[in-house]
Order: sequence, then structure tokens, then C-alpha cells
Amino acid sequence: MKTPLFILVALLPSISVAGECEELIAMSKTKNTIIQGESAVEQAARNFCSEYQESKSKGQSFSGGASYGVLSANASTSNNSVESIASTYCDASNKYSAKASSYQSYIENIAPSAYGAYKTCKEWQGKKLKFNFDRNAMSANNFGIVASNASKSDAILTHNPSPGINCSWKPVEKSVESSEKEKLPTVKGDMITMPYETSAYLSCDRENTDKDGHVTIIQINDSNSQITIPWRNELKPDQFTELTEQLNSINNEIKKFNKTVITVNAKECPAGWQPFQAAQGRYIVGLNDNGALAESVGTALKDKENRPTGSHTHKYSDHSVGGDTNREVKFGNSYGRPTSAGVTAPPEGSSSIEGTNAPYIQLLMCEKI
Repeated sequence: MKTPLFILVALLPSISVAGECEELIAMSKTKNTIIQGESAVEQAARNFCSEYQESKSKGQSFSGGASYGVLSANASTSNNSVESIASTYCDASNKYSAKASSYQSYIENIAPSAYGAYKTCKEWQGKKLKFNFDRNAMSANNFGIVASNASKSDAILTHNPSPGINCSWKPVEKSVESSEKEKLPTVKGDMITMPYETSAYLSCDRENTDKDGHVTIIQINDSNSQITIPWRNELKPDQFTELTEQLNSINNEIKKFNKTVITVNAKECPAGWQPFQAAQGRYIVGLNDNGALAESVGTALKDKENRPTGSHTHKYSDHSVGGDTNREVKFGNSYGRPTSAGVTAPPEGSSSIEGTNAPYIQLLMCEKI
């Protein structure tokens, strides 16, 4: 198959990506959906409920609006589903305004039992103890999480996984001077003490994935407050992860198209591309069999040049000058009038539209580096 010369490039829409605590939900998702952040879901609920209330007040049917997709989490698009979304997120006793529990309902819809972990994570985050999931280590058999202490006091943590799950702490070393290395976390059995501005990695694994499990992390020096992370036996993929993998695959394919040329409506080429200088001011013509690739013909157009016709010649008979015939006359001067040996003849023919006989639009052409 021949490599195409031009590729139509479409811009992908932006995606809302959740923060650290929302990542805990990924361990117990029951639906393949992108995890939205709390502010995005609450805004979607406000928009949905406002549109729903307006449609009811006017006695009109309501299909869900732009915010329906965020709240439906793979629900069907039937009218019953719209009513179900409304009963979940809109308060009928308060003019169908969005409920304060919108995000809790959203989490429970895509990951039952995960809201408690999310809520505790947010509370600990307010106390400068943060968690970040290691996406590369997350599977049905393994997962890893980084705990970071940004509070002024030590954080003392331990773990208590369900039967069949094994977990262990490991200090995360920093590139610091030797005098500061004493600030590394210390591990004693299942317990770790994390000084100010240190991090630790909790690695968990299991052999049996026949049933769901959980991992509980307890903060001993904070009244034994704890966070229980549900761990389903079959993890549902994140659509964002799937999209990332698809984009990586597409990028690998694009890398194969060295010397490919694209047209963009922009002043600069995308990353990995450079202006295709040879095409400036020129039309593109398909290459014939055994043709000369990338060879140009004619004089390139200048910026916004309106060229009615190129310079060319015609032969004509001029009997007014001694009966000479087949004089060669050059056309294409500034007025488009023929001149030859001091003889000027008015041009014949006319057109109601002036300008180039091949209207064009100027776009930037880029070549794959």
C-alpha cells in the first residue's frame, strides 16, 4: 500500500483528569469510565438539574443535555435513565436543585464502597498527608501507592490487608546531601514512621484473585484514623488509560510516516513537523507513474497574489503590416495586451470575473521530521 501524501488531522477534545484521592476509586470500579473530579461532577449536576427543572416547568421532554454523559456513567439513554439521573442528583423538594451529595452518588454508581476511602483521603490530604497511585503497578495481582508527608510532624502509618494480600513499606530515597539522609522514613514490621517532607512506597500483591479484597492504612498518631481501599478481583480499565494506549499506538504509526506532508490552519507546525518549504506558493499535483517526485514547475505565487494568467505566446495574422502572418505575440504583460515588433493589438474575448482562474486558500504545509 502506498503511503498517503496528506493526512487529515483532527484535534482531540480535552479530558478532565481526577486528582490523587480520586485515584483510590480505580481500585473498586465496576464500570469502564473515566474518573471525574469532584468539582467537575458537581458542576455537571448543577447544569443537569437546572436544565431538567426548566424542561419540567415548560412541560417539555428532556433528553439529558450536555451534562448527562458525565452523570450517567454508562447508563442507557432512555427516558427512564434520565429520570433516574434526576432522582439521584436533583432535589425534588428544593426546585430540583443539585444535591450536596452529588459526588458521593457519582462514586457509589461507578465504584460501590469507595466513597469512604475517598472522603478519608481528602481529610488526610488536608493534614498534608497525600497518596498517589502508581498506575504502572496496578493490576488484579499488584498495586502500589506512594504516601507523602508534608506536615510538620511525623506520620506513623501501618497497614492491615484482608487475608491473601501481602503488603510492605519501602522508603522513597531523595537525591539530597548526605547530611539530610537521616530524614528517610524508618520501617519496623508493618509500621513506618515518615518525618516531614518524606515519602514511602506501599507495595501490595496477591496470588488469588477469585474474590474481592481490601487494604486498610491506619494513621497511628492520628487517633488511629484509617482508610480502607477496596480492591476488586477484576479491575475495570480506565478509559483515559485506554485512550492513552491508543494514542501511543497512533503515535508509533505516525513515526513510520517520515516525509509525510500535512496541511494545518496555523502559523506554526505541530511538534515533530517542520514547514514544507518547497510547497510555498504552489498547488499540489499527484505524482504520475515514473514521475519526478517533489519537482516543481513554474513560478511560485507570492503572498495573496491574484495572477489572472501566466506569461505565454500566441500566433496571429496581421495583414495591416505588409500581409505578414504567423507573428508570435507575447501575452501576460501588466495589462494583458499583446505586443509584437511595435504592433499593439487589442485582446479579444472577455470575462465577467477578474482575477486568477484557480481561486485558492493559503494554509501552512508541514513535513514530518
